[in-house]
Amino acid sequence: MRKTKILIVEDELIFAHEMELWLKDAGYEIVGITSQGSKALDWAVSFKPDIVIMDVQLKGRIDGIQAALQMKEKIDINVIFLTGNPDLHNTLKQTSLKPVSIITKPVSQYKLLDILKSVKK
Repeated sequence: MRKTKILIVEDELIFAHEMELWLKDAGYEIVGITSQGSKALDWAVSFKPDIVIMDVQLKGRIDGIQAALQMKEKIDINVIFLTGNPDLHNTLKQTSLKPVSIITKPVSQYKLLDILKSVKK
């Protein structure tokens, strides 16, 4: 059985690597980690992950929402948003992105893994 491929896009690289450990231990394949929206877009098109875990706030000139919108124009992809701002939940739900989930930081390992189990490849 093929492993689910995940791209992690997170501005806090220490946390991104912590998530990577959680996900690898749970049997997921990590295709990349970046803190920049433009790089995330390039990698999503190249690696075609099943899921992108996307922080809303990123380094560089493209934020997570813009990066996800641009990804959706190019490939069919599942997005799980991470945000430190709970007020963004309604905004994100109303976009054309239709995110799989929106998680407010701090992120729980168990909550993230439960959400990932429900995602269809």
